[in-house]
Amino acid sequence: MSASPVRRRHVLFFGGFDPKGAAWYHGLYRRHAAQQAAVNGMQIEVGPRRRDAEGRQGWEVQAQSTTGEGCTTMFEIAAWDEVVRRYWPRSSAGVLREMIVGYGLMLRHAPGEVLKVWRVLPQRIFALFYPLLFFVAGFAATALLALLAWLGVDAFFGVWPARVAAAGVTVAGVMTVLRLERRLDTSLLARIYAFVSRCAVWGVPDIDRMIEVSAARLRELLQDPDTDEVLVVGFSVGSILATHALGRMLADEASAPRQKPTLALITLGNCIPLYGLFPQAVEYRKGLARIAQSDRLVWVDVSSPSDWGSFPLIDPLALCEVPLTRRGRGAPRLSSPRFHTLFAEEDYRRMLSDKHAMHMLYLMSTQKPGRYDYFAITAGCERLEQRYAKLK
Repeated sequence: MSASPVRRRHVLFFGGFDPKGAAWYHGLYRRHAAQQAAVNGMQIEVGPRRRDAEGRQGWEVQAQSTTGEGCTTMFEIAAWDEVVRRYWPRSSAGVLREMIVGYGLMLRHAPGEVLKVWRVLPQRIFALFYPLLFFVAGFAATALLALLAWLGVDAFFGVWPARVAAAGVTVAGVMTVLRLERRLDTSLLARIYAFVSRCAVWGVPDIDRMIEVSAARLRELLQDPDTDEVLVVGFSVGSILATHALGRMLADEASAPRQKPTLALITLGNCIPLYGLFPQAVEYRKGLARIAQSDRLVWVDVSSPSDWGSFPLIDPLALCEVPLTRRGRGAPRLSSPRFHTLFAEEDYRRMLSDKHAMHMLYLMSTQKPGRYDYFAITAGCERLEQRYAKLK
């Protein structure tokens, strides 16, 4: 791979399971790029969001390093927010229905795989079943309190006051559980598990089409000799889509290294085992094998142990039992962002209490410099492989 600085880069970004679209990601990038420039010393100018003739949305980033080297990055969003909105229940009843669907599919079709996660990453089992445990515990506590109210009131005032008291406690308990759920944001995990389970077991045609379009787009980008690096970014559930598209692209792409443009993949807070562990995800695992065996690209996975929405510091191919004939340059290199070193201790402790915010940290600015710098990675002059050269 070339060690020359990146002058022109094209980023293809796959976001998480979230109904927010390109406008939200553009605003987030622009705000935090300006903040990160004060930390890493780069000059970063984020242009306006634009839509091209094909309907693709993105923006241009002009960056200059502390040594005066310049880089132009085209940041393109692989949009799938319209699909997310079709599978995003808005009512509490809808969330509960999706939770039942998700856990039902998971426990019916992949019980052995769940046990494997328990053996390999026991701390992730709690995260995996947290939404279910929360609602079961909350409604069980409500039922117990309603029963106690019934028995206590019935003993002194009779059956009808007891019924009224039990009904009142039930309504209050359910409302309390739902309010607490909104504050803890457990429904986000329930929505994710349900959607990924649907994709794995039943299939979602919209996602299949998106994967094909993204694979074709990657082939197109790799034909541009004026681009130095094509960087694929997969965040959260987007890590599944990014690897799926790359695996599909490599099925028709020669895997031999090319001088230009170079191809790199970075997955952030990866959720790959959520999909890859399902027995039905055969073609997906074949794509993962193509990536790992390829010498066409380099893959770095950055996932934090403090982010309970990811599978950190464990080879997702090994966990998903992907068979490999060899490990090429595309085999994942594992790294932690070490968020605790990038923020003041007090601020970091406060962040730990907000699980959704911790999961979003990969896309945000930091208070201190470090190897993990989202904006230096996506807009700076250094190639991904150079930045993580010491990883095996």
